[in-house]
Amino acid sequence: GHYDHTGGLEAVLKETNNVLVCAHQDVFGKKYGKKDFGNEYIGIDTINNFLINSAQAQFNKKPKKLTEHFLLSGEIPYFVSFERPTENFIIQKETNFIPDSFIDEQALIISTEKGLVVIVGCAHRGLINTLYYAKEITKEEHIFLAIGGTHLGNATQERLDLTVEALRELKVEHLGLSHCTGLTSYEYIRDKLGEDIVFYAGAGMEFKV
Repeated sequence: GHYDHTGGLEAVLKETNNVLVCAHQDVFGKKYGKKDFGNEYIGIDTINNFLINSAQAQFNKKPKKLTEHFLLSGEIPYFVSFERPTENFIIQKETNFIPDSFIDEQALIISTEKGLVVIVGCAHRGLINTLYYAKEITKEEHIFLAIGGTHLGNATQERLDLTVEALRELKVEHLGLSHCTGLTSYEYIRDKLGEDIVFYAGAGMEFKV
């Protein structure tokens, strides 16, 4: 539900016309980021009417099968204690501000002959939580590729170490990190797991499975 994830949606829908758009209903929540000067609005509720009027909008909380091999995760539960949303993001409920739990975040899970491909946005619910859940709902053990932003830019050293340990346990074959991972965290994870596993997933990169 952040503008930097959906800011281009309106322009895309003008080009693609009446396509299916799937999301969690809470994606339109009144979301804010804490700044030194106060709370900055970073939500997308202005897209709401355009989305509903210009596309086939479907909302899901549970896993949603798109095709035989493509699956939306639905709400991602917690599996590990070290992955929790930071207090820098809040959501307005009536007149109160509470920490944003990012219950609206989903991942796209693709089943391939080589294993699962898991595509995340910013992984506010946690990359490791997402990967464990992908395995649980697909009943597949091997993760061939996980790719996307991981919101580790301001992660503590302890969290980075626990993330690396979990990735080793999960035996992720390839890991493409981008966006909110942060270059320092990316380099640390790459150095720990190796360049044969970890790569920087920049805009425009193609990855063929």
